[in-house]
Amino acid sequence: MTAQTLGLTNRRIKAAVNVSNLGLAPTNTNFRLAFYFSTDSTITTDDTFSGSYCDIAPLAGGGTSNCTVAVTVPAGLVPGTYYLGAILDDMNVLAEGNETNNSRAADSGAVTLVSTCILKMGLSLAPGNLTMNFALGETEPLQWTTWLITGFSAKQLWTRSLPVIDSPTAFSKSIPGIANGGTIAVFTELAAAGKGILCYDFKTINTSGAGPAAQELIEVLRRQGITVPIQP
Repeated sequence: MTAQTLGLTNRRIKAAVNVSNLGLAPTNTNFRLAFYFSTDSTITTDDTFSGSYCDIAPLAGGGTSNCTVAVTVPAGLVPGTYYLGAILDDMNVLAEGNETNNSRAADSGAVTLVSTCILKMGLSLAPGNLTMNFALGETEPLQWTTWLITGFSAKQLWTRSLPVIDSPTAFSKSIPGIANGGTIAVFTELAAAGKGILCYDFKTINTSGAGPAAQELIEVLRRQGITVPIQP
């Protein structure tokens, strides 16, 4: 079993499990593979049920089945470290000779749940190019919007949709035609439909030792109706 190791509270975490019937007899009936969150690596039905499961069709003796699912993070889980695990036949519909091998915590390790997505930018200035990289952990498409501030003017560089991100991922974007001189700033936000801004970052790079301060650059954005919900 594998699962992403970074997730958001009240969102979803992608998991994948391979199920094997280790016996010689077929199961003869459908059963479910259910996902639980635990504070330790021992997964039992006393742990927090996610509400997510895969319906597994009857398996022949020695047969296998794969389950890939976006597991819902229950609303009651607060930010912290958890183990995501799966329990096979947690409803006890199968007659089994061995009931002790039906649960497993993700082999990928513990899951860190945070209340906002993780967005960190790093700026580097090459001749004529500004490159930024950031990483995040998300499981739903996001809208990525970035502004560039030079001097006392701001312009929106791009707005685009990001695909589903199910693990911390790096993105890069080059901005051509930026000359050295003064302070350059970049503000990026990530938003989800109906949920507003999930996370954001603001970075400055001073190319000449002169130019407006970061707070002044934020005011440039605000004067143009762009809300920057962070302090420099």
